[in-house]
This record gives sequence, structure tokens and C-alpha cells, in this order.
Amino acid sequence: MSKTLILAEKPSQLREYVKVLGGFTQKGDYYESDRYIASSALGHLIELAEDTAYRPAGYWNKSYLPLIPDIRSYIYEPKRNDKGRQEHLKMLSKLFQNPEINMIYVATDSDREGELIFRYIYNYFKCKLPYKRIWLSALDDSEVRNAFANPKYSQGDPFLENLSKSAYARAITDWLIGANATQATTLQLGGGNLLSIGRVQTAILKIVCDRYLKNKSHQKSYTYKLITNHLYDGVTYTAESPIYESKAQAEQLLNSLNTTHNFVSFQKKAERKNPPLLHTLDTLTIEANKLYKYNASQVLESAQRLYEGKFTSYPRTEDAYITEENYNKIKSFLPNIVHQYLSVNNFVFPNTLPVSVNGAKITGSHDALVPTGQTDGVEKLSEQDKHIYELILYRCLESFSEVAIYEKGVYEFENQTIPFKTYTSNLIQEGWKKYSPKSKTKSEEDDEIEEDKNFVLQLPYKQGDKVAVEKKNLKEIESKPPAIYTPASLTKDLCNLGKFLQEQSPEVYAELQKEFDLKGLEIGTKGTRPGIIDTLVNIREYLTFEKNKYIPTELGLQFYNAIKELEVVNVAQTARLEYQLKQVADGVVSVVEYYDRLSDYVKETVAQIFSLQATIGTSNSTRKSLGVCPSCKKGQIIEYDKSFGCTNYKNGCKYSIWKEVAHKKLTAKNVEDLLNKGKTALIKGFKSKTGNDFEAYLILDDNLKPTFEFNNKKK
Repeated sequence: MSKTLILAEKPSQLREYVKVLGGFTQKGDYYESDRYIASSALGHLIELAEDTAYRPAGYWNKSYLPLIPDIRSYIYEPKRNDKGRQEHLKMLSKLFQNPEINMIYVATDSDREGELIFRYIYNYFKCKLPYKRIWLSALDDSEVRNAFANPKYSQGDPFLENLSKSAYARAITDWLIGANATQATTLQLGGGNLLSIGRVQTAILKIVCDRYLKNKSHQKSYTYKLITNHLYDGVTYTAESPIYESKAQAEQLLNSLNTTHNFVSFQKKAERKNPPLLHTLDTLTIEANKLYKYNASQVLESAQRLYEGKFTSYPRTEDAYITEENYNKIKSFLPNIVHQYLSVNNFVFPNTLPVSVNGAKITGSHDALVPTGQTDGVEKLSEQDKHIYELILYRCLESFSEVAIYEKGVYEFENQTIPFKTYTSNLIQEGWKKYSPKSKTKSEEDDEIEEDKNFVLQLPYKQGDKVAVEKKNLKEIESKPPAIYTPASLTKDLCNLGKFLQEQSPEVYAELQKEFDLKGLEIGTKGTRPGIIDTLVNIREYLTFEKNKYIPTELGLQFYNAIKELEVVNVAQTARLEYQLKQVADGVVSVVEYYDRLSDYVKETVAQIFSLQATIGTSNSTRKSLGVCPSCKKGQIIEYDKSFGCTNYKNGCKYSIWKEVAHKKLTAKNVEDLLNKGKTALIKGFKSKTGNDFEAYLILDDNLKPTFEFNNKKK
């Protein structure tokens, strides 16, 4: 009997599928039923081969840069230095070749990355089996059963093909820029230290450093307002003048004021504040950071756990909208859930469809981030996961509520021809504001403004009435520097590239708008940004994360100052690349056409880097690199007092080769040959445990440790 092979992305995902579909027996790393054989990809099993597959053997060298393989010659290889994954790949190979299998159900994550994971494996095995695509927005039982009963896409579907091409284009972009720019920068500027450049990584570093330096170099300046105090019916209120640049002028005007104002008029209007749209991962990150100081990685991890626990929908969604069908489903369970977990009683849905319910505006593959209705196990969630779950619930309540309506008023006065104003605000319909999380604290970069504060004042004055000035004073307003980035403010800028450029570089924005539409462009993707920021902090150590702020390190600032004029770190160029990648995703531009442009760009980038003059790093910068670290593949092996070790040790790489082996002191040339040729020349003078002299070659064993080779045989 023929069977269908199910390929999940992760073991946890696989277990859910098996549990829901039923009838499976576990057989090691896979499961089998009368209809299916099911296994997972363990995340990334196959990856693009490292640069060593396309260049001469040996350590990094300027001679072969730029390294630009033909687009048709890229090599795929099993994930290195991971025996567990390599063994799993062998098992998968047998499943893919199993004669019982006549169909594949691709059930990796329903996104660009999930599609790429499958295509890499499929192409690596040179598989010819037909496949269908399982598309899931949530892991609740009914959705899983329905998705497998009715696969959404079949092999060759234009959507899948464009998704695959888009994923591949991003992968080779990151490979090509990363491999070339990192090697060029390390060789030109690193002095033996690894200096990493990435398409998104380095753009983020520049944005953070730019903001930090603007903050630290800010020169205080002052403007001035005249403030007058008044009393009516036991209520004290203030009126304020326009802003003045000159303190002397403001003081002169203050001294010239009469003891009364002339009342001029009262103007009022209703102001409607629409409910916010439903959460995407970005807006959830912004909210969670403001309330709980969680960073982007923490929010993504929680959202992923909630998804895998079936409590919420797919977290990496690009859209803040849901379909009417999904809305009706949510209506059936939301009141009970918010009653149980938020103590919200008698929630009433609006009579008309909320703005966030609009299937036509869903541009990606998934609805907004919403609850599924599953609650079994919510009480066992960690505090962090509960907070994130509650924020998703609160946002549903906000989005599905009526507008908030304020009555905004302005009382206008005049004194010696100087206009004064008193502003009032009366919340006449609370609407969605009723359900906004209450613990929000004001942060220095917050855009929330005072106008939302309720201040009701009813003055009976008519035009020309005299209003006594009880007190007058001069208010000095100090200019504020741009706030150092927090996870909330950084995410806000990264996920809206157009708005960021419009605010920070209006001229650049105007120029780019002539080339293409910036709407919807981001720096990186929702799913990759948290990991990239973590890399900048924890791996590269270009940034630190202190008191909810991203602060450049000394190394980060050195690096930034050396490369800040490069095109590869220019946000405008990042925007161009993102637009070109979007064109590939939309099927407007072919991958080949895109790659030709990318190749020219990489050539220019390498040339720019080789024109730089600087040395970056620590005291290790004067030490010669003997080769790339065979363990982490990121650092360089240099000579220390007692060993040859990796420059990436601060980031956790502990790889080293002791200088003395079997009572013989190794030379730098020995280690250089070992790393780059895989074998030393014949070395004499080793001593055995019994004290006898011997000669041998040194090679690296499977654990990357030096071992002896005698007469071409390993001992």
C-alpha cells in the first residue's frame, strides 16, 4: 500500500501532527501509520556550502575576492559539525527513497523559511516525488485535521514558486554579502580579528550607533513659554503663550503683561481615535517591551511557545488583519476567555465589522496574531508567556471595540496682543481605551502625548470678558536628544523603513520615492530580526543591552566609524535591496536577473572595503592569523603564550591547540599547515609515554584534535 511522507520542521511540530492525525507508531526518529510515514527536518539540515567550496584551499586571502559563484553552481551540504543532524539526514534519505512513498506532504512552517528548509532537502536528495503543501495558521486540532485533509497548495503553484524563489534570493544575498564583505573587512581592517558584516546586521548596527552618537553629542538648547495661572470656581488652570526662541524677549513680554487676560473665544471639536489593528510580531514586541521590558527575542520565543502550545496563531505573520470567517470563530470563544484570564465581563462586539476584519488587506499568507480558543494548559504557562498571551487577548478586545471619542476644547485669551490658550479634553466615549493594558509606564521615546489626559473645564466667559491672572511665570523648555534605542523603538523603526527614512533623512526618502514605493519595506524580517540583534549583542559584541537600551561597545563604535560610509551599511541601499527582493517575491524579477545586479553590487562593495585604512580590535590585532577556526568557523586561530587559539573566545568558542604535543613544541607554521592543508609536514622529536623518540605527521581527528599519522595511517 502506498503511503504519504509527512515532513515537519521540528520534532515538537511533528509530535502534534502525529497526535492529532492518530494511529502512529514511533520507530526511532520517525512515525508510521497505515497511511503516513512522518518525520521532521530538525530545523536546518541542509545549508549553502561555505566559501571553501568555491575558492582555493587555505586561509582567507584577498586574491580570490570578490568570490561570486555562478548562480547555477551553488552547492548544498549537510549542516557541519553536527553528527546528530547528519545521522538524521541519512535516515531521511532512506525515507525519501522508500518505495512505499508516492507523495510528500510538506508540513514545515508555513512561511518563506519553512519552504526553503524543504526545498534544500528535496533538491539535495534530487527527489522527484510529487508533493503538496500543508498550510497552517494555527496548530489547534481542527485546523491540523482540516489542513491535512485539504492541502492548500500543490507542486508548481505560483505562490509556492515565488515563495521559494524569494527565500532562495534572500539566502544567497546573505551568503554573498556576508562571505565577501566579512572576509574583505577582516583582511583589510581586522588585524587578525574577525569583523563580521551582514546585509541586515550591519545596517542595524549603523542605525543604533547613529542614534547613540546623536544622543551623546546633543547640545542643549532652550525655548520659552509664558505661563499664567487662573482660578475659576475653585479650579486652578493655566494658559500658555506661543514658544519664543529668545529668553530676553520672553522675559520682556512676561513683564509687560496686564493683570487680566481678555477672553477671545472657545472652540471645541470631537476627535475620534480608532481602535488599533490586531497584533503582528512587531507590534506585540513594541507593546511587551514598553510594559514588561522584554526584548525582541524573548517576545518571539514566547509567541512561538504559545503557537506550539495551540494557544495562539502563527507568530511571524506580516498582517494585522483577519478574515471574517476567523472573526466569527473568535467571537464564539473570546468573551469566555477574557472573563477567565483578564476578568473582563460582558464584552460586547460592535454592530459593524471592525477595521481589522478585512481579508482583502491580508497581503501575506497568515492572519494577524490572535488566540485560537484553546485554553487547556494556560495556567501552566510561565509568567512571561502569560504576559504575552494576555497582551494578545487585550489587543483583540481593543481592536473589536468601538472608537474612543474625545471632546477637545481650546479657550483662547489675549494679553498685550500675546495669544494664550488653555486646552481641555473630555473622554465622552471610552471605547477601546477601556481595554488598553493599564500598567503602561511612560518611556523617554514614547510618542504618547498629553492630549489623551482628561481635563474637563467649563468656563462661562464671553468675548471681551476680563480674566484675572493669579500668577505668571516663564517656562524654560530644554531640547531633548534623540532617545537611545530600546527594543520597542528599534523594532518600530526597523519594521517601517519608509517612515524611518522620512523622519531621519527626508532628502534620501524623497530621492528613493522617485525610484520605488517604500511602503511595506522593512529592514530584515519579523522572524529574523530578533536573532540578528542577539548576534550583535551576544556573538559579535558590537552592542550591549543595558537597562532596556542598546549601547554600542568600544569595538562596535570602532567598527562603525571605519565602515559607516560604505554602501553596504547605508540604510538607503538596504531599502533598495529589500525592494528588489520584494520584486523577486512578487514574481516581477527573476532570481537570475536579481543575482546579476547583486553580483555587481558585491564587486563594488569589496572594492570599497579594500580602500579603507584602519585597524580595529584588541592587542590580538598585531598577531598573524594562521587560519579560520575549524570549530566555530567565525574566529581566526592566532598564537597565544601556551596555545594556538580562536579569536572568537569571548563569544564562547573554546577551540585551541596546545603548543606542546608529546613533548614537542609546535611552530606557527605547523599549525598553519594543519589548519589549511589538513596535515603538517613530517615532524621529528615527538616522545612516547615510554620515552622513545618518534616522527609523525599531525592531522585533525573527527573531534578536531591533533592526532598522529604514521606512514599514512592514523594511530
